[in-house]
Amino acid sequence: MFLACYRKPCRQDDGVPGIMKSLSLLITSAKEIMANRRSLVVFFVVYIALIGIAAMYVLTNLATYSAVFLTFLSMVLFPVLFFLFQTMCLSFTPDIQAKDLLKNSLHNFRKVLIASSPFIVLAILLFRLLASIETSVAITTLRFLLFGFVFPLLLIHLWIETLRSDVISAWKNIVEVLVKAFSPMSVLVYFCGLIVFAFIPYLILLPQIKLAQSNLVILLLVIRLLVAFLLAFFGWIVTVNALGKTAQ
Repeated sequence: MFLACYRKPCRQDDGVPGIMKSLSLLITSAKEIMANRRSLVVFFVVYIALIGIAAMYVLTNLATYSAVFLTFLSMVLFPVLFFLFQTMCLSFTPDIQAKDLLKNSLHNFRKVLIASSPFIVLAILLFRLLASIETSVAITTLRFLLFGFVFPLLLIHLWIETLRSDVISAWKNIVEVLVKAFSPMSVLVYFCGLIVFAFIPYLILLPQIKLAQSNLVILLLVIRLLVAFLLAFFGWIVTVNALGKTAQ
């Protein structure tokens, strides 16, 4: 064994399946986040605020001045909270205090927002272009691959590079960002995380349960929504944080 290592440099991950290493990264991130309960509470508060702002935007009626103000306020607050949440996911470390996590994220989220803006504009234009094309199996599959896998994965690594350096440097190194985003380990980590924060919640909410007792139906719906909500919340934090580890 020693001679083999001497002739050819040995790596710790030789013989270890990539899927197992990706799962190990996700499990490690999950344990670290669960152990830091105060930071987890901060995550939850910001996430609840983000969902509340989104709901306010959808449900607000534009018939009054106050409704217009609330709509405008939600349009301003949603991107702030969204990018603050993503910055927190990438800024989390096992030993960080909750107040430092929030403070650092409030200081850095603007860089993430600015770096993401050109990419988001491009994604919106592409989405509208695909929406103008007659829907087919190929177009539906392309939408899922682009907006469910390719764009989010690339955007996360753009955030990582931005937080590591700055906005200009991140875009100058966009080729390196692309290489890291679609490296085998990064793809495996995101795919495993996608199952937790998107696919399983979708399966939970998909079936329509019909029972004679309406109260029981409502109770089951609330439980399903709660489970799906928690899986999406925790699964996304763990996935983004684990991707940050792969970039290191």
